[in-house]
Amino acid sequence: MLASTVPNCKVYDPAFAYELAVIIEDGLRRMYGEKPEDVFYYITLYNEMISMPAMPDGAKEGILRGLYRYKARPRRGLHEPGADRGQRDGHAGRPRGRPAPGRAPRHGAEIWSATSYKTLRENALAVERWNRLHPTDVPRVPYISHVLGANGGSGRPWP
Repeated sequence: MLASTVPNCKVYDPAFAYELAVIIEDGLRRMYGEKPEDVFYYITLYNEMISMPAMPDGAKEGILRGLYRYKARPRRGLHEPGADRGQRDGHAGRPRGRPAPGRAPRHGAEIWSATSYKTLRENALAVERWNRLHPTDVPRVPYISHVLGANGGSGRPWP
């Protein structure tokens, strides 16, 4: 909570090793690259004995933006048994993002990994401010609404 009050602090809470690698690579580039930025990173790490899967295709941008689809829902018909259209958010490597032990997984549920709630919030606030200052322009949509577009977002472009 305290880190969310520091504007140049980038806060991440990775669940998997590949998320951590992407975040550290971005931090090194932003802090020590050709055009260093005035930012620093606060990364929460855990010591959990879980298997580390490979990074899903196209996840890099979502990891840095704070949310990406870890597991897509299986393609099934709407009226087939087990065609659950649910979603789960949180960290894919932690209990919030996976079914509890001894409990059957939700068939058809997709899993999203949230790596930075602070980044998602900052983006939503920036989009809201831009929309207030430009009432005659096409409204922008926060990143979270864009990626969840088919599941409740508008699918309009985001900055």
